[in-house]
Amino acid sequence: MKIVYTPRLPEGAKARVAEQFPELEFVALSANAPELMAELATADVIAGWVPVEALAACKQLRWVQLGSAGAEAVLGNIPETARLTNASGVFDLTMAEHALALILALTRGVDQMVQAKATSTWNSRTGRGEVFGKTLTVVGFGNIGTAVAERAKCFGMRVIGVRRRVAEKPACADELIGIDELDVVLPRTDHLLFVLPGGPHTRHVLDARRLKLLPPHAMVYNIGRGNAIDEVALAEAILGARLGGAGLDVFESEPLPETSPLWGLPNVIISPHTAGRTSNYPARFFEIFFDNLQRFRSGEPLRNEVDRYWGY
Repeated sequence: MKIVYTPRLPEGAKARVAEQFPELEFVALSANAPELMAELATADVIAGWVPVEALAACKQLRWVQLGSAGAEAVLGNIPETARLTNASGVFDLTMAEHALALILALTRGVDQMVQAKATSTWNSRTGRGEVFGKTLTVVGFGNIGTAVAERAKCFGMRVIGVRRRVAEKPACADELIGIDELDVVLPRTDHLLFVLPGGPHTRHVLDARRLKLLPPHAMVYNIGRGNAIDEVALAEAILGARLGGAGLDVFESEPLPETSPLWGLPNVIISPHTAGRTSNYPARFFEIFFDNLQRFRSGEPLRNEVDRYWGY
């Protein structure tokens, strides 16, 4: 069995695979290695960042371990006979910290302070808000959403979790509701965070109609996939003072076009799809892959197997 592994390997990783699975051919390459496409064509297993254009040539592919939590880019290109797992769990901590950074920055006016510093302006009218006692609604209450909620509770926030399938409410949530109840909680939401996967099921969950349900002081954040928010409607709401602001890490088109009105809006923080970036990625991803490799070889259920209908 041949495995092609594309992320950077943590120290000792290749030796662990060789020691436990000496019969495997383990090929570790950088994602831009010139020989990558040829190696992928004869791979039984691919782990990491998968060039979609190479998948059609992978005739003996049995399993793909994605390096990302989102799978929408490769759905429809992987043979039906191949298993598909994602990297859910790798990004929980860093994305939760990024979400809290956006929430705190907008609440305390850090974006305005940075702008004032660029012009040597002493502006003492920024940063009058606080998150204590405010309601944070998290749409997409999976691993990352839960990690955000746990940290938000430490700041004294009230948390409402929203998910497709309502399960037992964790301690970090004050309420846990289904996505069909979202309209009910929007009028009492101060901070609205989206951590949704991509795909047709999540397109424009936040549209012009739902934006009108939010209080005018509310802030909107997105660290999931850009298609969850109607960006035109969002920009219009902020320009019309019907929304307090936004912290956005993902967009419908990336890189965000220079012509997007979001660039010039006040009270908007834009980060370039970096919420999941962390120096701890190689070690965290390899642990998920290595655990799944053991399961794959022994015929056990795989972690993070993707439902191809829902895309996660």
